[in-house]
Amino acid sequence: MSVGFVEAGTSTAITEQTEPAANNDRLEFDVRVAISQAQSVAVPFRLCFSGEATIGSSGDYVLLGAGGQGTTTLDASGCATGEIAANDQAWVRALSLQGDNEDELTETIVAAVSEDPNAALPAGVTISSTAASAAMRIRDNDPTTITMTHTGALGNTTIDEDGGEISIAIQLGRELQNGETVTTPLAFTRTGASTASNEYYSTSYDGKGVSASFDVANGLRLVFGAGARTGEVTIRAVQNANTDNVGIKVQYDTGARAPSSTGMDGGITYRKKQISIAIANDDGLPSLNVSPGGAITEGGSATFTISKTPNANPTDEATLDVNLRVSQQGAYAP
Repeated sequence: MSVGFVEAGTSTAITEQTEPAANNDRLEFDVRVAISQAQSVAVPFRLCFSGEATIGSSGDYVLLGAGGQGTTTLDASGCATGEIAANDQAWVRALSLQGDNEDELTETIVAAVSEDPNAALPAGVTISSTAASAAMRIRDNDPTTITMTHTGALGNTTIDEDGGEISIAIQLGRELQNGETVTTPLAFTRTGASTASNEYYSTSYDGKGVSASFDVANGLRLVFGAGARTGEVTIRAVQNANTDNVGIKVQYDTGARAPSSTGMDGGITYRKKQISIAIANDDGLPSLNVSPGGAITEGGSATFTISKTPNANPTDEATLDVNLRVSQQGAYAP
């Protein structure tokens, strides 16, 4: 006696299926318990299901009843008993696989046939030593989501030139398994400055199962491997004497360098695609100068000129209240 998965209504063996494309759509294939020679009496058996895929009305698949009507009741162990009818060679039931919108790992359905503990096999019928179980691989068709977040408030955020930093997390919808990779090239676009980027900020990365490479031509590439789910890029402002106000836009690269995946049955999709950061410049701040007038004689008037150097960033100009204290030896009247 053996068991196997076959195409619906046939005896053609199959070992892999892709879940239905749309949520709640269904795909049917058969589980077949067979004997090599028909018997004059019914042949009882026990059939049990296991694997990562879950069976039941709220799970990934159900075992339908005879003729595709209703469902076959399973016990708490995921098992049911049945029998191959007398003068027949197979017992067949349809498995109905349900589609969903959930990003999942590749799952398996395992069916194993054994003796019914409450009914002996007829003489001459045995359980196969090589085909008593069969496995079906279920490929997920839902994309893995990539989301970009940061440690500041939602939207744009500002860091100080003097030691400011921000962490940007690139998070996948689930942890990757062996054979899966996701590569996320990141583009850093600078605004408001004409000199090299490294005068304004530096980057580093971290994350379990995440590797990275960086060069001027290709920028920063995060590669997620088995066990990886979150990669973190830290951007640190670099103190310098430049007076530029700098903005940095971090986003997924595009075209041939767009994020990609291997071994992912459902591919990838993005949610948040970019984050804008401002580095608050602390150079070129205004200063006050007090300049005396020329020499005077007794009874004359002394003059002082108070001036403010222009701010390097005119948008930061504001009214400035000044208190002036005058002191001198001798008699004078302000």
